[in-house]
Amino acid sequence: PYLDRAVKKEKDFVDGRGNARPSGNDAHGTACAGIIFSRSARVAGLAPELSLVAARIAKSDSQGFWIFDDWLTADAIDWCWDDAQADVLSNSWGGGPPVDIIARALDRARTRGRNRKGAVIVAAAGNSQNLVEFPANLEEVLTVGASNQWDERKTRTSRDGETWWGSNYGDSLDLLAPGVGIRTTDIRGRRGYAGGMFTDDFNGTSAAAPFVAAVAGMIIAVNSGLSEAEVRDLINRTTDPLSGGGWNRTVGYGRLNAYAALRAARCA
Repeated sequence: PYLDRAVKKEKDFVDGRGNARPSGNDAHGTACAGIIFSRSARVAGLAPELSLVAARIAKSDSQGFWIFDDWLTADAIDWCWDDAQADVLSNSWGGGPPVDIIARALDRARTRGRNRKGAVIVAAAGNSQNLVEFPANLEEVLTVGASNQWDERKTRTSRDGETWWGSNYGDSLDLLAPGVGIRTTDIRGRRGYAGGMFTDDFNGTSAAAPFVAAVAGMIIAVNSGLSEAEVRDLINRTTDPLSGGGWNRTVGYGRLNAYAALRAARCA
């Protein structure tokens, strides 16, 4: 219910239903969306006044795997930027070999969206503590890794104690955002992460990417004349530097700084 009022348009590309609500064990999208859009006074999203375009592109098979179709995903991407007029596409999914039809759809969003100013593409780097995964390894995508509560890059040995995952790295990494112990919306019952309306410990680069997407959306709300390339550049150059400053392949340009990014957007 804390996301319902944010939904502007929605479509199910997996089962063809009339809405994009989670089904079965699909709690992941609800948690990602809540980081941006939750309108709960208890667990507020970063940008609750933004509107949500919800596209359901995968579903759980209840065994820890996802049912996912490349062609339907490409269709969903085109629908988001073209039909639903989304300004930002937040992608907390990935892995496997590169897929041309998906890459081309993302490029269409980036070049044709927002009346040719370009929709901003944000993608999670991945959680295997290895090289950045597709589609986050595409050029001109905002590629987001995860930091923890101590402003460290999340690794299997970082002090947060979550030894089962680490943030991916590589030449395409842009920046880090919080990805450990994130409070966000959940779906009720055993299908969710915590059983109630909220969870206190959502994690992964899937959690980090929506923070960056929220800031991209707010930047566009503040200064709609910026191109997607200008939004990407603004976010990257206003990060809080880590590991001595400058860019490197483990932390990108540093950790997201929403306040500095929005101040810069107002002056751009």
